[in-house]
Amino acid sequence: MNTTFQLKDGSPYTVRRAKEGDLEKLIQVLLEVARDDEFTSVTYPEAESQILASEERLKNLLQNEDEHFIYLIGLVDDEIIGFCDIHIGKKTRTKHVAEFGRSVVKKWRRTWAGKFLQLSAIEFVRNLKTIEKISLNISSNNTSSLKSCQSNGFKLEAGRKKEIRLGAQNYADLLTYVLYL
Repeated sequence: MNTTFQLKDGSPYTVRRAKEGDLEKLIQVLLEVARDDEFTSVTYPEAESQILASEERLKNLLQNEDEHFIYLIGLVDDEIIGFCDIHIGKKTRTKHVAEFGRSVVKKWRRTWAGKFLQLSAIEFVRNLKTIEKISLNISSNNTSSLKSCQSNGFKLEAGRKKEIRLGAQNYADLLTYVLYL
């Protein structure tokens, strides 16, 4: 899979499956997104330790092209500006379900990069022919992601109230959206 799109400003944008050679750049983008992202359920220090602790596992996943865990990356001029991690159920009763999350580096948000990652992930999963349902969790304060998933046919399935603490008395709900293929 190697698909090229055109971003809002006309820049060519390529989405492809991550490879072992992308590991270093991918780790840096994961850290950058974690540092700048107000829509995640973990703080930067928590995310940083999780990312760095899982570096070897991620390397193994990229080397072996694990069929249950796939990373798609979005590139502009060979620079990774976004990623989408796709998790496919391993157990007999869950292998018909894929779950994914996507993130884009802050300066590239609202350029359609996230939308194209999401479309590529849907297409990738659809081509597997074994997946019946795609789900993703979105913070209720992430309005652009909510609009994007709704415009791609995702429907609200469930929500967890006050799941993410944004401040002393400020919370966001965690919403689960699904798309049946």
